[in-house]
Amino acid sequence: MNILFICNGNVARSQEAELFFNSSKLAGTMHATSAGINVRIGKPIDPIVIQVMAEAGHTLEGAKRKFADKRRVDAADLIVSFVPKDKLPAHIQSHQKIGFWQVDDPRHQSLEFHRCVRDQIKERVDTLANELR
Repeated sequence: MNILFICNGNVARSQEAELFFNSSKLAGTMHATSAGINVRIGKPIDPIVIQVMAEAGHTLEGAKRKFADKRRVDAADLIVSFVPKDKLPAHIQSHQKIGFWQVDDPRHQSLEFHRCVRDQIKERVDTLANELR
């Protein structure tokens, strides 16, 4: 099963979810990737996100931003979006299996806020992995 996590810029929440899911012992044969709907290709991952993930024992060094194009969306068996449905492009809204996680965007927020978001995402990813297993 291929899972696609989507957020706005593919700079924090979806990247974190992808990394947590793929490093989970519960993931098994499932695989996650991430993408954004407003991606600025070439722009690096937020250094605060790299820091808070390092604190959790994970590295995002060298991670690349990816755009939620039709090919990537069509390859997903399940989409988990941090973006509300009405803000998504039509090719994502029409996907057969899509879920929405309301987790605040940490962009331009404090380090502590980023840590809270990271922890919320980890908890949700663990729950999802358990449900899918």
